[in-house]
Amino acid sequence: MWTELSDTSILNKLGSRLKAYRISSGLKQQELAAESGVGVSTIAKIESGQSVSLLLLISVISNEQPSYHGNE
Repeated sequence: MWTELSDTSILNKLGSRLKAYRISSGLKQQELAAESGVGVSTIAKIESGQSVSLLLLISVISNEQPSYHGNE
């Protein structure tokens, strides 16, 4: 299924799923951003289908703060 979609379609689908998860969990964008260690603008970008770095996307999906120190 994913191989049949364009990059834009994949980003839109991921954004829609993240937004649905956030809303069903009763979280505001600010709360999800704080829990994930990213800015509110990053959450807004993902939810609207805009591109963000893979590290930030994984941080939000896994709900862990990103580490920019590769060996930690």
